[in-house]
Amino acid sequence: MTRGSQEGAIVRAVNPSKAHDLLERGVAELTAVLGPAGFEFIETDDGASNGGTFASGEFLRGFVVARPEFALLRTPFQGTWDWQANLFEDALFRQRGFAVLGEDNGRQVKTRTTLADEIRKEELGNRIAFDVVLQNPLGFVTKFATQLFTFWYLVETPGKSILVGLFAFVGLGLAAVGWRRAAAEGIDVTPIIATVLYFWILYAVLLAVARYSMPLLPSLLVLSAYGLGAVVPVVRKIGLWPTTFRLRRPAPA
Repeated sequence: MTRGSQEGAIVRAVNPSKAHDLLERGVAELTAVLGPAGFEFIETDDGASNGGTFASGEFLRGFVVARPEFALLRTPFQGTWDWQANLFEDALFRQRGFAVLGEDNGRQVKTRTTLADEIRKEELGNRIAFDVVLQNPLGFVTKFATQLFTFWYLVETPGKSILVGLFAFVGLGLAAVGWRRAAAEGIDVTPIIATVLYFWILYAVLLAVARYSMPLLPSLLVLSAYGLGAVVPVVRKIGLWPTTFRLRRPAPA
C-alpha cells in the first residue's frame, strides 16, 4: 500500500466530522518536522516510480508503456519513457487544474508537493483513470493486451529487451508444457498458476515492465523444468537431440 492510500484509509476510518481536523493536524505536524517544502517524491533511475505513486498514476503511465515506440522496441526505454510519461500525466492533470510538472531555471521538473496535494492528486487520478476508460475503452483494451507482453520483456534497451524476452517466452512455453504434464499426472500446481496469473493481469492493467515479472521466475522455473522433462524425449525421438554425448580424448603428444 502506498503512503497516500494509507493516509486515505486512516481518514476514511474515523468519524467524517473529525476527518478534516485530523488531516490538518497531521499536515501541520509533518510540515513542522520536514519543513515548509513538504514532501518531495524521488524517482528511481528507470522512472518506474513517479511523484505520488498511486495505483491511478501507474495506470495512466501504463498508456505510455503501451505506445508502439516502446512496446515495439523502436526507442530505448530507459531515459525516454519516464519523461514522456510525465508529460502525458501532466497534460491530463492540468485539465483538472493540477500541475504535475513545473519550471526550474527554464527547465521542466516534477513539482514539490505537500501531503494535502498528494491526497488531492490521488483523488483526481482516480477520476481521470475512470474517465479515460469510459471515454476510450478501445485504448484501454489495447493497452492491456500490449502490456500482457511488455510484462515479460521490456527493460532498459531494445537489445536487453530482446534477450530478456527470449528467455521469458521460452520459459513460458516450457511452463505451459509442464502445467499440462502435471495436470495429466494429477499434480496440483494451482497455487503457482494462480500467483502468476494474478500478477500478470494486475500489472497488465496498471503498468507492466519486465522487472515486475522477475519475482515470478522461480515459480515458473519449477514448471519449466517439468516441461523440459517432457520435451526432451520427444526431441530425441525425432533425432534433434543426441541420445548420448561423446567426449573426444585429446590426441597423445
